[in-house]
Amino acid sequence: MEITMIYILFILSYFLKDMLLVFLISKIMSLKVGWASVGLMSFSIAVYVGISAFTVSMSPVITYSMLIILYAVLVFSAFEGSIVLKLSCVFIAMTNLMAATIIVGAVVALVSNYTIYDIVNTHLLLTGIRWIIVGLSCVEMIVILRMIKPKFLKALGKYTYRLNILYMIVSFLLLAVIINSIFFTAKIDLTVFFVQQLGFGICIMGILYAMLFMMIGYEILEDKRLKITTNLEKQYKSMVVNNAMMSLEINCSTATVISYSNKGELQTELAGIPYGNFMAFFATNHIYKDDRKSVGMATSIPYMMDMYKKGIHEYKYEYRLLENGEYNWHRAYTSLADCKGEIIAITTIENIQPYKNLTLTAEVEPVTELYNKESTQMLVSSLLQNYSEGIMFMIDLDNFKTVNDNLGHSVGDRALKDVAAKLTQSFEDADVIGRIGGDEFIVYFKTANINISERAQDICEKITQTYSKDNVNITISASIGIAIANEKMMDFQEICHYADVALYQSKKLGKNTFTVYKHKLSEAAVESKFFFEEI
Repeated sequence: MEITMIYILFILSYFLKDMLLVFLISKIMSLKVGWASVGLMSFSIAVYVGISAFTVSMSPVITYSMLIILYAVLVFSAFEGSIVLKLSCVFIAMTNLMAATIIVGAVVALVSNYTIYDIVNTHLLLTGIRWIIVGLSCVEMIVILRMIKPKFLKALGKYTYRLNILYMIVSFLLLAVIINSIFFTAKIDLTVFFVQQLGFGICIMGILYAMLFMMIGYEILEDKRLKITTNLEKQYKSMVVNNAMMSLEINCSTATVISYSNKGELQTELAGIPYGNFMAFFATNHIYKDDRKSVGMATSIPYMMDMYKKGIHEYKYEYRLLENGEYNWHRAYTSLADCKGEIIAITTIENIQPYKNLTLTAEVEPVTELYNKESTQMLVSSLLQNYSEGIMFMIDLDNFKTVNDNLGHSVGDRALKDVAAKLTQSFEDADVIGRIGGDEFIVYFKTANINISERAQDICEKITQTYSKDNVNITISASIGIAIANEKMMDFQEICHYADVALYQSKKLGKNTFTVYKHKLSEAAVESKFFFEEI
């Protein structure tokens, strides 16, 4: 009675394993019959496997061949798909099952006094081993179902040539394990043989899964590549449309135009033309004559290749461009990168005439020759209105009052001029540099695409300097507060307030440091001098 219950439980567990297998295959091919029919066929296979425990020792090759036929009937009857795809699914399932049988059987033989011959002729032991194999198979299928998305499983039958390769390889693997099953009837008890069987089973399983995951992995990588490419294209197009840019992508290695976009509209007819032809037309018809020489140099292939070799991967230049019958100032940003051994240049161009109009009316203060407070506010406010992001550095000089009080205003003015020169040099790519108070400066970028920590630490180091007079030495340094503009912070007074809060925190930390604003900064415990958290 107990033996009967064991076999009944084994048949039920094998039936559940096969139903899980059918569910997995349904992610590769579509079912064309109901689950009741599938269940009946799966139960029949489970019964056969249970009965075969009494007959496999006599003819394992025939037994396994019969099992292949039963699985083929199940797959061909229940699923829609090509013959090669159906056979591949059957052979993969059987190869995996038989490889697992070899591995488990070899392990049992190595840790016990049984030979494989003894195992297949001891019905309860054989059933127990098959129970282990059923459990392992279920775990394998659950892992596959959880880790691999259905669309990647569907990809197994997507490409005919890949499927043909899969079918041929898995056919040879299945033939190898069937032929190997002949040894199950031999009374071999050598440890070396069992080790060989274990290695053989592991190799078969390894080849099978390596091949499957190579096919599926290719689809996963391709899917990620497409997602990244699509996302970049969306961001790139959004950037072009929002900022009314022109953009040009060039293959410097072949001197050809990859793509050209004007105000978000891609000019497909220009793709692939020689870059020299494009620039000859562009410079002759659009660029102001006095700017053509400098633009010609900055846009030449030798210049871009030379810049890349020197390690300069980004640069910018300004020129006047004909638009709607008028010459307007434009700024071009060129980025250089190596793509599969070829140097690619991407140039984006924006109209900065409105900004130029403002700078013409902006005023500088006399000591540092930087923008004064009113001009700084006007220019930063304009950038905040026109760009969706930005970064403000608010810089306050430490010990500057001590310099004025002890060394005199002439030394103080010299210190201000030195600081202005260092800011101009270190932040040459900034959009606004201004002095808004006695010892307070603002640097503003209309983009957040900069290394904040690196730039802030660099200017802290450069500003630190000792001034002397009559044997009195005083060292000035910089405390910096940084705020990042976003859609919730698009007002000059507001971003100044947040930068000032961060600046106050830098003072509390001991000066000569920087702090990036974050929520509840004034209440938060600061764990490090340097930290960054977006608003």
